[in-house]
Amino acid sequence: MAHDTKDVECRTMTSLTASQKHAHGLCDGFPTILFYAREMQQLAEEIRTCSRDHPIELGDIDWKEFPDTWPNIFIRKSEQIRHSHVLFLASLHNPQTIFEQISLLYHLPKYLCRSLKVLLPYFPTGTMERIQIQGEIATAYSLAQMLSAI
Repeated sequence: MAHDTKDVECRTMTSLTASQKHAHGLCDGFPTILFYAREMQQLAEEIRTCSRDHPIELGDIDWKEFPDTWPNIFIRKSEQIRHSHVLFLASLHNPQTIFEQISLLYHLPKYLCRSLKVLLPYFPTGTMERIQIQGEIATAYSLAQMLSAI
């Protein structure tokens, strides 16, 4: 039964991407690379499996830390990004990983990708989105501004 459900999900996802891919230019003969936050690996693999009409290659990122716990991020085979469509499957579940993902997103265009799209399955709605009392910080707004600036 689970296999049938997955097949339906893949067909649904495939039909959704098929209707959208021409608008996004993914059918122009250039490769597509899907990078992902480390906690999104399983979903990234499922997306790759479901993309039958247009193959998606999974990108490889080393998410490490320096001894002082600041991110030490390395993109393997970064030369493949040039002229490729790049997708990034983000995860904003954990505030500690948001900085490292935003750091990566700011650098991906420097590798001359043809396009960059951020897939954001979850936006932390529990964060503050508006200011009601002077002195409050609208953290959801701040995060949205940072993502929009990429």
